Amino acid sequence: MPSRSHAGAGHARLLSPFVGQRLTFIVNRERRSDLERRRRLVDEGTVKPAVDTVYPLAQAAEAVQNLVAGHTQGKVAVVVHDPPAQ
Repeated sequence: MPSRSHAGAGHARLLSPFVGQRLTFIVNRERRSDLERRRRLVDEGTVKPAVDTVYPLAQAAEAVQNLVAGHTQGKVAVVVHDPPAQ
């Protein structure tokens, strides 16, 4: 029995010719140095992430509903825990 992710991939592949979307998979390995450089760029204001909404974990279902409905203009973040105070 295929896993849920494979079932979804098959479904998307079947719909693709009819809805003008293409399904691709990206495997990415982050290097610590790359992540540190990105963080510096964001901290300096050189790069500004396009974040539409930040949801607490308790509202993760609402976040997914808004994504599926196409109501977002940028990335959606779900906060799992509060970051330590700086």
